[in-house]
Amino acid sequence: MTEIGMHWGWTGIEFGIPGCGAGSPTGEYRPLVVRDYFDSAFTWFEEHASSHNIERWFTYVTYSDIAKCRYDGYSGMSLLDSAGTSSQLTDFGRWYVARSAP
Repeated sequence: MTEIGMHWGWTGIEFGIPGCGAGSPTGEYRPLVVRDYFDSAFTWFEEHASSHNIERWFTYVTYSDIAKCRYDGYSGMSLLDSAGTSSQLTDFGRWYVARSAP
């Protein structure tokens, strides 16, 4: 396995917005659904690490403005609340750190 992902954490998507190359998030952001998805994936990795030779895994995205239209179409999760050097962990980021710490 090389990659799994979740690219959308919202209940809706709107297309056809000028200047937006992909859909724009609409509706409600579902952080608990996002967290549950990652938790089930991480649990699977842990339970099958030996039998499937899974040595490690990591998140690809640390910060993403998941509430705005983006050309890459990503609106899933963000570990940080901004891209700056003073950024803080989001609720998801704090969960991820606690879940990932040995």
